[in-house]
Amino acid sequence: MILTNLLHILNSKEALIVHCARSNRGGELKPKPLYPNDLADTIRDLATGGVRAVSCSVVWPTHQDTFGEIGIIVKPRNVGEIVRLSTGDAGTLEDGDGFGEPLSSLAVDRTFAHSTEHNEWVLTGGDVVGVFLNFKMGLRVARLISVKDAEALGVSPPGPYPFPVTVADVAADFPGRRLFGFVGGVLMEIDPTGKPIAACHPY
Repeated sequence: MILTNLLHILNSKEALIVHCARSNRGGELKPKPLYPNDLADTIRDLATGGVRAVSCSVVWPTHQDTFGEIGIIVKPRNVGEIVRLSTGDAGTLEDGDGFGEPLSSLAVDRTFAHSTEHNEWVLTGGDVVGVFLNFKMGLRVARLISVKDAEALGVSPPGPYPFPVTVADVAADFPGRRLFGFVGGVLMEIDPTGKPIAACHPY
């Protein structure tokens, strides 16, 4: 499969490749930086290319499940940056090992026809062309909470906890980045106040 064909398919299905920041940080073997630093680090690694395997999800109007509510939209620069595809959770580990199959037309078709709650595409590079807002899941990010707040929330021990944020908050965290999300089943560009601008695709 060549890149132009892949991007054509993604455009025609209003689909995006996104890597999101988890607001629920439980179960991490090696705790990572919190939002927005986690996404900033990933943007840098994708731009460099070949640094690490980055787990992404493919979303489209009728399939918006992601591992996190706010993410970056990744546009591969060549098909070699797409390591593998899976219609479910590929179980990608810190060292990049996981399940899935190589990129092919059939594998892409399977993503759209047979994805479970979470599909997974693993990339080692790409350009970040926008920020994805998962309105369906609600906008939340992981933030450290104090011992006092943890006691009030009944969380033990204190640690990262999901906190709600606004579109304006996200826009301030990523100045100059275009914002996108699904509104009424349509992929829309979103302004920093949360108002839809127009139906368009960033690829």
